[in-house]
Amino acid sequence: MRFFAAALVFFNHFGREAFLSWPHFFQELLTHGRSAVTFFFILSGFVLAYSYLADTDNGVRSSRKKFYLNRFARIYPIYFVALMPALLNKSLSILRGDLDPDVLWDLPIAASLMQAWVPQYAGVWNPPAWSLSVEAFFYFIFPFAALWLRNFSVKSVLCWVVAMCFAVACLRITIQETNDPLGAFFPLLHLPTFLFGFAIGRLLRERSDLFRTGNLVFYVASVSTFSAMGFGSSWLSRPVLAGVMELLFGLLIVGMIAMNGRWRAFLSHRLLVLLGEASYSLYITHMAAMVAAERLASKLGLWETPKESILFVLVGFAGCVALSVMLFKWIETPARKYILRKFSPQPSTFSEAT
Repeated sequence: MRFFAAALVFFNHFGREAFLSWPHFFQELLTHGRSAVTFFFILSGFVLAYSYLADTDNGVRSSRKKFYLNRFARIYPIYFVALMPALLNKSLSILRGDLDPDVLWDLPIAASLMQAWVPQYAGVWNPPAWSLSVEAFFYFIFPFAALWLRNFSVKSVLCWVVAMCFAVACLRITIQETNDPLGAFFPLLHLPTFLFGFAIGRLLRERSDLFRTGNLVFYVASVSTFSAMGFGSSWLSRPVLAGVMELLFGLLIVGMIAMNGRWRAFLSHRLLVLLGEASYSLYITHMAAMVAAERLASKLGLWETPKESILFVLVGFAGCVALSVMLFKWIETPARKYILRKFSPQPSTFSEAT
């Protein structure tokens, strides 16, 4: 599912112009592809809760230091690689005299994963990276949230978080309609989304018997999610639709975890597992790769306006997927293992998945 979510983000960024003549449903699907980032936030909360919560003094399976090291090793190597094309491009422009060296002043903000806290600079260097700034905040608070929220029943946590998701979704959309980037990027406004995933993960850990009809949940959630993405803007106001999408993403994750039979076998196929593992690389590098491909295609005269060509977009997507798999195998995985081996006082024993 992570791969399909990353693909939606890709086509939201680079497919809308190419598929402009396609049916309205498809256009809406691409437009709402940006909501896949919300899916990632919910999934992150779910995975951390499902994998790390434990009946220990600090509420998680390891020390905070080990937890933070694992998260850093998971996201930062490829995050750093994804900054390099922009750094190279700006550096060459400075050397040619086309840009002033002052353009590098915001590099520390991006390199330190702080850009979402300064919303007007959320898209600097690598636009999709703003969500990693938000994720870094989630990782920081997770051990504290795990310790605090275990004092409340999972039912009360879930009810409280669902209410917060709707309330904050309305607030985010209201702010966005004033063209203030705060509504789209500010980490605190995405916290209920992460905690919703956290609550679902805890619920599945404690009451897995509630989800024996996983296949039905998955089918209903899948159809409902795509219907909401394709037709929701015609039925619901933007704030309500945003809240509904969060609930549907949560149900989709529950169904995905609890399902069995052919769908589980399909999603467990080793090719899809590999694509899922490489989805982070696809998400964080696709913008730089496609911008470079556009420039090259225009220079070579292959397309006057590459983004309007379906062939260019599809070939670009295939190339980005291939690149993400190579980065996952040759950089992301070796770098993560090296960091954990080098800085862990003892071998890591917890999941590396996100």
